[in-house]
Amino acid sequence: MKTHNYILIVLSACLLCSCAGQSNPYALDVLDKVTVVKTDKHLRIKGTCIFIVPPEGFVQDPMESVLINREGTLIRFMETIDRDVDKVINPLLEQLPTVYLYGKTGYWKSFKTGKNRLFFIHTTWDNNRNRLSFSFGNQLYAIMIGCRYPIGDRLLRDAIFRSMLTAYIDTTYRAESIKDFACFTVDLSDTEFKPAYYGANIYYYTINGVDPAPDSDIDLLFTIRPLPYEDPEKIMKFAIDKDTIFHVLQTHTTEINGYPTVECYSEGVVSGERGKGYSVVFGNGKTSLHFSGTVYNPEKYDEYLAEFKRIVRTIRFKEIDENP
Repeated sequence: MKTHNYILIVLSACLLCSCAGQSNPYALDVLDKVTVVKTDKHLRIKGTCIFIVPPEGFVQDPMESVLINREGTLIRFMETIDRDVDKVINPLLEQLPTVYLYGKTGYWKSFKTGKNRLFFIHTTWDNNRNRLSFSFGNQLYAIMIGCRYPIGDRLLRDAIFRSMLTAYIDTTYRAESIKDFACFTVDLSDTEFKPAYYGANIYYYTINGVDPAPDSDIDLLFTIRPLPYEDPEKIMKFAIDKDTIFHVLQTHTTEINGYPTVECYSEGVVSGERGKGYSVVFGNGKTSLHFSGTVYNPEKYDEYLAEFKRIVRTIRFKEIDENP
């Protein structure tokens, strides 16, 4: 089990530079100092392992990893676990100077403290809003927090920034966070599969929940993707047309869990490794689910094809199947 990771930036006396003579109005005046902190005011952001003390007046959105106030200002949260924060920060450092004039339309700062790297951005966004964001992490995780706030509202700006600096991550909540927004349940009690990752509205499951990062050695995984309801054949055809790696061996219609379903068997080659896939699409009239399982080890294909089929039949829609 991963250890808890807490981090807080200690503010200088002048939270955001607004002192007389300051040439860059976007500059953030923050001491390069970190301490471990956890309080009873911290709230876990749904869909993540991130904890934060929300700014006054902000509440959690029930459907997104977002804090929102009555005026509609959003603070968005994103995390990557088992991935190096350098892969998040370095591309931003390369891109920012081509978009913003440092000292005139923006300010950014990157520094390391202990095992963690921290990165701040404060820039103009459009004629009405500025952009404020904060990233931190190490080789094991990265957290990204972003907000676009009304230009000229310094009290709101300061409150948001102070809140960002209370963030920490506790990866022991990983399985719980992945389930937060799921419109379905799936029974994994008799399998080795566990929730591994949630991103772009796709739920990833692997053996023992190992994060399926691009450079990881994963030969078995399945995903479940909720979609707006549509005829299963249309969704499957769209998925097949968009897939440039796997080609279809066979498709046919059937019924799973009482719903009309399309099954698809496929195969392809990824990074020189041949894989076989099994996917299904079915829906309840409100939401469609696209299940896709992939086996990159030929010796295990028959075994895990049967396992995928059994797992699919444990899926239930929360709003219908669990609350008749």
